[in-house]
Amino acid sequence: MTSIGNDDTRTIRLGEPSPSQNDIRATPGRATYYRATSWRERTQTLANGYRLAHRLQRETRPCEVRVTRFVTSPRRLLRDTANLIGGCKPIIDGLVRGGLLVDDSDRWMRATYAQRIGEVAHTLIEIIPDVSQPKARPRSARRTA
Repeated sequence: MTSIGNDDTRTIRLGEPSPSQNDIRATPGRATYYRATSWRERTQTLANGYRLAHRLQRETRPCEVRVTRFVTSPRRLLRDTANLIGGCKPIIDGLVRGGLLVDDSDRWMRATYAQRIGEVAHTLIEIIPDVSQPKARPRSARRTA
């Protein structure tokens, strides 16, 4: 998959920095499990709203995903890379469920993660479909075929 910017780029802004993997460790029945579910559901809702507002069909091409976490205080809020990536897992899952990504496997997605210092804490997600690839059949068509 080539790294390209194109007119099909989709940008979603979450109003807070992505969580750390330590914050959302998924253990059913514990409070941290529900935090992961909450991030996934919030991202799914945003993805569905984005698709509806822009009249987009569910994505059927491989995509490059860039997740950038903006924080205001580097001393306390920057995460190590493993915790940054693990904390973004519910966000990626929400994008899949919301139809902006086909799947989160390597075949369908390449993700890059970064952290920056900014004036306002938030998470910026850029989804760039690989326009050089043909569109695949939607999941519903694959199941019935």
